[in-house]
Amino acid sequence: MSQQHHRPLFMPNARIVFCGMCKATSPSLAETYYEQPGDKFWTTLHKVGLTPAVCKPVAYRQLMLFGLGLADLKEEKAGLDHSAKFHENYIRKFTDDLITHAPFIVAFNGKKAASLYFSIPTKKLSYGLQTFSIGNSKVFILPSTANSASKFWNLTPWQDIALLAKQRPKSIPLKHAK
Repeated sequence: MSQQHHRPLFMPNARIVFCGMCKATSPSLAETYYEQPGDKFWTTLHKVGLTPAVCKPVAYRQLMLFGLGLADLKEEKAGLDHSAKFHENYIRKFTDDLITHAPFIVAFNGKKAASLYFSIPTKKLSYGLQTFSIGNSKVFILPSTANSASKFWNLTPWQDIALLAKQRPKSIPLKHAK
């Protein structure tokens, strides 16, 4: 069965582009970001001051108003994080998109996403600002907001990224990726 997929939400010079692993396993949830039951993404953005209110997942494009973008590292098919097969060509295109749009921060929502992107074992990664970058973008690793990762949850890195993001004013959304 073919599923509809949302497009990455990129814009030039965003404050943060949040990168997750995969979309929902249900076709009805595959059209939005972070809509799995118990996911803390939308409430966390508001709690740390990145959005003035809790946005609804179906209205994810509103994040552009706040200088925020979204992307999944795998778009071909919705699935669980642990079942994702990464494709080198997709990672290359994803990197090209990040370099082209030059967000201030590329934030990985969970160590697993960062691990697969950088080919670094999760146990060697730490939460927070990293010493490496993607193009001119700072790299930040955040605890996953997924309900399935609750045992690793910690709001502090999310508060830290919100403070760092304030160093770049909200950019004007000019376009999003096709």
